[in-house]
Amino acid sequence: MLFSVVIPVYNKEKEIRSTLETVLVQSFTDFEVVLVDDGSSDGSMEVIKGIKDSRIRLFTQKNQGVSAARNAGIRQAVGQYIALLDADDRWEPSYLKEQYDLIQKYPQCGVFAVNYSYVYSSGAKVPNRVNHLDFCGMDGILKDYFRVAAFSQPPVCSSAVVIRKDCLESVGGFPVGITSGEDLITWARLAYRYEIAYSKKCLAWYILREELELTSTPTRFFDSDYVEQQLIALLRKDTGYMYKSSLRKYIGLWFKMKSSVYFRADRKRECWKYGMKSLRYNPACIGQYAILLLAVLPLGVRNMAKRYVQSVKTKNRVS
Repeated sequence: MLFSVVIPVYNKEKEIRSTLETVLVQSFTDFEVVLVDDGSSDGSMEVIKGIKDSRIRLFTQKNQGVSAARNAGIRQAVGQYIALLDADDRWEPSYLKEQYDLIQKYPQCGVFAVNYSYVYSSGAKVPNRVNHLDFCGMDGILKDYFRVAAFSQPPVCSSAVVIRKDCLESVGGFPVGITSGEDLITWARLAYRYEIAYSKKCLAWYILREELELTSTPTRFFDSDYVEQQLIALLRKDTGYMYKSSLRKYIGLWFKMKSSVYFRADRKRECWKYGMKSLRYNPACIGQYAILLLAVLPLGVRNMAKRYVQSVKTKNRVS
């Protein structure tokens, strides 16, 4: 078995059938599907059981969070490579074939990623924007992952990545007990140790729920400093890692993201706290200065700025 498709499921009865259908019609067929139900209270289990396919294996556990569900699926997987997929995202039919081609072309890599598109609640589909790639063709090796990630939208997505099982196990899988950033720190740990093969083809759909869109008011906040602590620990490792300057900028991006979330929630104190941390690691980040400037303006002006950003983004989705 080459691929084990690992899908954590929690209360996705409306989405899981469509997601599974995009897996089962893959043109590359050497795979199994490992689903881990993380204590769903809706009809997710019944929907999955109603899909009759010998490649599907279903496991259940008490609710422990997405990281624990992924880790459980990885333990059960028999494939050499783990193809992650969230329960409400989608694949193009050629997705696994493209990943197979990357593995054949770049066997020295431990991580294999393809580009993806954002699908907004309006139905608009927008390709992910990736800058500063280390190659000119349609695929290649992402040598300086942190530089690309610091100056782009995320190059690696949890529904558009395949990881060699032993590589994923070597970094401890996904961290359990945190509610945000578990993907980010896992990609960072992998990028620090392994090369990443990358394809520019958009072959996965990342479905954005309305509360996750950039112009919405955040409803979920960061409950710990675990991710930043782990990123800084990577930076301080004395291993001769040649891309530490890019890692510094990447850490600055993490703090900028936190600052932006608190700005959108009108929590000025936290916005400034993480904004200043962001500038400590990446003092050239113009966007962070803009966030801090807006944060000190009167509430009415801030709301006008937010409405302007929303109108621009809406226009860009339509055009």
